[in-house]
Amino acid sequence: MKHIIILFAFVLVLTGCSTTGNTDPKLSKAERRGYDHAMNQAVKQQYWIIQRQQQGDDRQRPKPRSITVRIPETVTEDGVILKPTTATIRIE
Repeated sequence: MKHIIILFAFVLVLTGCSTTGNTDPKLSKAERRGYDHAMNQAVKQQYWIIQRQQQGDDRQRPKPRSITVRIPETVTEDGVILKPTTATIRIE
């Protein structure tokens, strides 16, 4: 998932770089600067979205914990008696 988002951001950057060279030469310098500034802002915004998503993954992950389970005495089909015991199971 992270690779897809990074690839998407990279494609946006490449698209922005290729489109800035193909703009209409009649546009004024101020319009070109505004367009370039907007493209830079979009890339920065996408970067921070990805950063927040990655940080959110760490915070939402539950901490692993252990549960102790009591296993009662059982008799197998061939008559073997298994003593009662306890087992610890890790849950994430």
